[in-house]
Amino acid sequence: MPKEVQTVTTFLESDGEILILLRSQHVRTFKGVWGAVSGMIDNGRNPDEQALVEIEEETGLDVTDI
Repeated sequence: MPKEVQTVTTFLESDGEILILLRSQHVRTFKGVWGAVSGMIDNGRNPDEQALVEIEEETGLDVTDI
């Protein structure tokens, strides 16, 4: 049976527009697919904490920007 992996997905909206990102060809899954900010929950973080980590990693925005 495959290992269960928990993930978070975050949609960022500004002035009625939603950010959609093109996934890199260098990631393990869903290469070249459009989607929201997402990632695996790791290091004992809760989903909200992990969402903030993914937002910063993928967009450069920090908690004060959102």
